Amino acid sequence: MRSEPTFTPRALAVALITLLLAGLALILIPQAARADASQFTLMGTHQVGQLSRTAVVDDVRQRVYVTVEPSADASTLGQIAWFDMQTGAPSAEVISLPQAEPTDIVLSADGSSLYVLHNRTGTISVVNLDSAGHEVREISGVPTFPSGMVEDRDTGMVYVFDSSAITPVKVKTGLASAPVAISTERYPLIKDAVYDATNHMIWVAEGRAKVITGYSTITGAWVDSLAFPVSALVVDGEPVGGRAAALAMDEGLGELHIAVSPTLTDSWDRSKVVSLRVADGRFVGSPIEVGENVYEMEVNPKTHEVFTTNGFSNSVSVISPDTWTAQQAIDFTAAGVTDGTGSGYADTWGLDVNADGSRVYVSHPYSDRLSGLSRSGDLPVPTHREFTLGQEDVPEPPAENAPWEGPEAPAPSETPSGASETNDGSLAWALNNYMLAWSPRPLGATTRENANFGFADGSGWYDTTTGAADLVWRDGIFVQHYPGLAPDVSTILGNPRLQIAADGTGSLSFDVSWKVADTLASDGYRRVTLATFSDAALSREGDQLALTATPDFAGRALELDGRTYPDSYPADFVQWLDPQLQPWWLTTGAAMDAEKVPLPFSVTATVPEAEAGAGGAADASADGAAAGADAAAAGAADGNAGSAGTAQPGALEPSASASNPATAERATPAASGSELASTGSDIAPWATLVGALMLAGALVTVRRASRSALR
Repeated sequence: MRSEPTFTPRALAVALITLLLAGLALILIPQAARADASQFTLMGTHQVGQLSRTAVVDDVRQRVYVTVEPSADASTLGQIAWFDMQTGAPSAEVISLPQAEPTDIVLSADGSSLYVLHNRTGTISVVNLDSAGHEVREISGVPTFPSGMVEDRDTGMVYVFDSSAITPVKVKTGLASAPVAISTERYPLIKDAVYDATNHMIWVAEGRAKVITGYSTITGAWVDSLAFPVSALVVDGEPVGGRAAALAMDEGLGELHIAVSPTLTDSWDRSKVVSLRVADGRFVGSPIEVGENVYEMEVNPKTHEVFTTNGFSNSVSVISPDTWTAQQAIDFTAAGVTDGTGSGYADTWGLDVNADGSRVYVSHPYSDRLSGLSRSGDLPVPTHREFTLGQEDVPEPPAENAPWEGPEAPAPSETPSGASETNDGSLAWALNNYMLAWSPRPLGATTRENANFGFADGSGWYDTTTGAADLVWRDGIFVQHYPGLAPDVSTILGNPRLQIAADGTGSLSFDVSWKVADTLASDGYRRVTLATFSDAALSREGDQLALTATPDFAGRALELDGRTYPDSYPADFVQWLDPQLQPWWLTTGAAMDAEKVPLPFSVTATVPEAEAGAGGAADASADGAAAGADAAAAGAADGNAGSAGTAQPGALEPSASASNPATAERATPAASGSELASTGSDIAPWATLVGALMLAGALVTVRRASRSALR
């Protein structure tokens, strides 16, 4: 016989205290933020015009554009309507298009234009959003029955795809190239395509072959060696199955998300999402179930959440990157927007997210409406996922340096009278953070430590009086930009040469060659300038010289093919490269622009002081040298040094920065034949480095005292 439990008042108090402490623990212990249904609210659903299948957000103008068909008559021309994100209402105005059946719409990377595909006519409408009347021009020669289009946000090229091929289009000139096949299948089935700005690749979901393949915007060709087997991916002993149906690229995490829909032979009905880490060419994590029959997929740029519109479920799923699990953000049938579920009730299609990640817009093409969702709450913190088990290991890169096979390094210019020679110069430079996304490796005696490439035994000269210099190093760097994706694409940089003029301007040049494919490569090497600078920071400790400089970039505009890029590397370097390689060295408005900015480089060298009297200077007495030093110091202190009519050498303490030099007038160095590239701007000059303190005799004691103080 079971006895009933008894509770004493003390036991009850203990139990209540325990529950209270547990509740406090849940409140006080930090919990990982994650998306759930409560974070998404339906702001409203609005009528926007017939067949509003696609939607695109314009953050600058606070609009959501949709393509609409005014009537069921195929001869009726199409239109673009928009929803006003500020007022929360559709616009009264529409943009008229020159052709019927608009199907897909894309906002250009610079926000100035809308590109609209038309079914049956083989045309693209280009809408100028900056013009008063929204002027429209047409481009012909694209597929008659297109499936979609993507824009290369670096170059502005547009790529239209149908079920079998990709057609490149130069929007500026209105020229469409011949279609490029991207499959060996007899009847290919391209389901979706998305641009990857980091790797300059258009990823393609090839449904018939059930793989993800790629088109390189650098080589302008299908990379037939790429075929990531989505359906054949084995997880927990079972293949994923299905067919890739939609793609979304997360540039920040470097992951390509792939929505996989079931085929007739699969025993499941809900779509799955798998993820490919592009840099490694391997899948990560486990498949994530979302809704039924995914039509479109987007990444929230702020939160890294992944959204899918599930047509047959009439819902939106959201994958949170902290747990990599899916929640239902909204059920439109339960919300009273749609009428049911299943293929006969499918009315949830187009999808886009605004820039700050706070709004999600979804189209309902069969009821001619647009819904808006708002997101609130904490932002999730993405967690790292391990590689999916069962994939082949990526081969290790070569352990030893390949030899430098480029040209001989140039000889430094003739050492000017009064300058000091050196043969132990060291140069360290990582170029930029974009190099971390590539596969660079040293050639010859070049070394690599972390991200920095090191060049040793540089030879040349440095003038301790004027600050002019010419140093040359040997060997180089081989940059294989995408070894697994486009192995032929490479750049070789070698034989760096540092040149500094007496006015403080400087340059760092290299011998450079490049290759895009076996049939497209540079004709040997060309010496070009990779960096110019004027703000070098210099310090000196005895005979040891140390220099750090940040190359110019911001504000150096460069025009290429009719387009002006606001920031760039030196023109002779960029223009030497093939046009397909140039965007890596310019700000283009793409996600990776911040990674292109050149990083500072450093140089060290042993530079003995020149002998007294070198350079034609007369031997100075101790009194005369001291008087010169006093005059230079006084001139620097009262700001008059270097004024008109003054001819005194400036003085710079060993730890002073060249960006804040003494303003004494500098002596003009002897001509050296240097090929220093001009920056084309007025730049604060380098200070003379030693001045009166370098004179022999009476200042020896002063110099020693200064060195002791610096230590």
